[in-house]
Amino acid sequence: MNLGLTTSFIIGGLLLLTIGIFNMRLGQHSTELTLHQISKAHVEGLYQTVQNDLNKVGYNVLPDEPGCDSGNWMEPELLLADSSRIAFSANISGNPGSCNNIPTVMWELTEEEIAGSRNPDHRVLQRIESQFMEIDTPNHTVVTGAEEEEVESIELGVTRLEFRYYTADSNTPLNTPVPDWQLEMVQRIEVILELEPREGIRALDGGTRFPVTQWQKIIVPQNLNLEEE
Repeated sequence: MNLGLTTSFIIGGLLLLTIGIFNMRLGQHSTELTLHQISKAHVEGLYQTVQNDLNKVGYNVLPDEPGCDSGNWMEPELLLADSSRIAFSANISGNPGSCNNIPTVMWELTEEEIAGSRNPDHRVLQRIESQFMEIDTPNHTVVTGAEEEEVESIELGVTRLEFRYYTADSNTPLNTPVPDWQLEMVQRIEVILELEPREGIRALDGGTRFPVTQWQKIIVPQNLNLEEE
C-alpha cells in the first residue's frame, strides 16, 4: 500500500470531518441567534407591561363616591407578595372603584404547561385585572370576582418569573410569601423574567438545549415610597 496515498486519505478525511463539525456548529449558532432574537423581542414587550403595572402600584384607586372615608376604605397598596405572584391595588384601566370594590391587578406564573410547546419548562403566565379581589392573607390565597375580572393568559415561553421584595434600608430580600404585617414595609420590588424558545437546539451529545433570555430589574413604585403625613 502506498503510504503517501494512505496518509493523504487520512488527512483528507480529518479535514472533511473538521469542516463538517464547523458547518454544524455554525448552523447551530445561527439557529441559536435567531431563537434568541425572537425571545428577546418577547421579553422586551412583556417586561414593559410588567414594569408599567408595578410602577402603578396603588395608583388612582380611591373612588370618587360620597360616603367613602379614604382613611378607613384604603387597603394596603400591596395585597399579596409571593415569589411567583404579586397582587396589588391599581386602577390601570381607568374603571372607578367603589367603597366595596378595589381595582386590583395580579401577576402569577402558573403550573400550567403551554400546549404545543416542545419545551417542558414553559408555563402559562397570567395577568388578572379585577374590580374585586379578596385576599386570604394567612393562607396567601386569592379569590377574584369572576364577573368583574379580565384574565390574560400569556404563552410567550416564560420559564421563570420571580419577585423579590426589599425594605428601604436593606439589600436582603424579605422571605416569601411576605406576611401581612410586612407588606407595608416593602418599597422596592425586584423582577426576574426568563424566556426560552418553543423549539430547542440539537446539541453535539444528542440532547436538546433551549437558549435563555433574561430580564432583571429593581422597580421602585412611587406609591410605596410616599412619606406618611
